[in-house]
This record gives sequence, structure tokens and C-alpha cells, in this order.
Amino acid sequence: MVRWLHSFYFNGSVASSVAGYQQMSTVANTGASSDFSINADGYIASFLTDSGSPSQLNIPAGNWNFEIYFSSNSSGGTPSFYVELYKYNGTTFTLISSSSANPEYITNGTSVDLYFTALTVPATTLTITDRLAVRVYVTHSSKIITMHTQDSNLSEVITTFSTG
Repeated sequence: MVRWLHSFYFNGSVASSVAGYQQMSTVANTGASSDFSINADGYIASFLTDSGSPSQLNIPAGNWNFEIYFSSNSSGGTPSFYVELYKYNGTTFTLISSSSANPEYITNGTSVDLYFTALTVPATTLTITDRLAVRVYVTHSSKIITMHTQDSNLSEVITTFSTG
């Protein structure tokens, strides 16, 4: 039996229905690049699935693999990022998992480069209407950090949801 894994793309130019969040969708927006920059420690971008997605009653335990494009305005220092996963019931965001204890370092300076990080996700009960949110946190190390989405920089997360 082949088990297909479900991916969500970070569509930076598409606003979600919740202020401050961009779309996290199973369909990639391949339009013009949409980038986020920060010159401080904090959340560089936040993404939320559309209403009716993922339409599941549980998240299977396992690693979610993130593929995110980053660059900085110069080399040096130790800038890094980590990800957080939340479920959203329409009013409250509840933290499911965070990779804050194991940040990924942004090492290639001004080059736009693809970075990989894994997030251990526990088996989690959902309601059929729960949505999922991902927040990306950056420690900037005196740099301007840019997260790139869309166009040739399709940032995504590969989940443990099976699709077939």
C-alpha cells in the first residue's frame, strides 16, 4: 500500500479570513513572489488553512517536514528560525507543537536558499471544522531576514495526513 502525504503551501500573497494570517493551502500559488522581512526577533509570517480544511478528526503522530526559503541582507551572525503548529476552532488558537528547542540556522547570507526543518507532531484530536495554523519565528542576529514564498520559492509543509 502506498501512503501519500498531504502538503500545504504557504501562499504569501493570499490573505486568510483571519487578520494577520496568510493562506496555507493544498494548492500552490505560483504567481509572483511574495516575501516577508523582519529586522527583529519575532514572527516573520503566519499562515492558516482555509475554512473546511483539513476537514479531519485527528492528526496522525509523526514528523511534519517544512521546506522554507530564506535569505538575509548579509552573511555572518547566527540567524535562525523555528515553526509552531496550532489548531484554530474559529476563536482560539491552541498550540500543538513547536520546534523552538531545535531552531534551524539561516546560513547562506544573501542567497535565497531552501531550508528544511522537522516538527514532531503528537497525535491530536480535531473537530471537523478545526483549521490549522503555522507561525514562523525568526531570531534575526542583527540581520534583515526575508522569507520567500510563491513563484520559484514554493515554501511548504509536508504533513502526516494521508490523502490516498
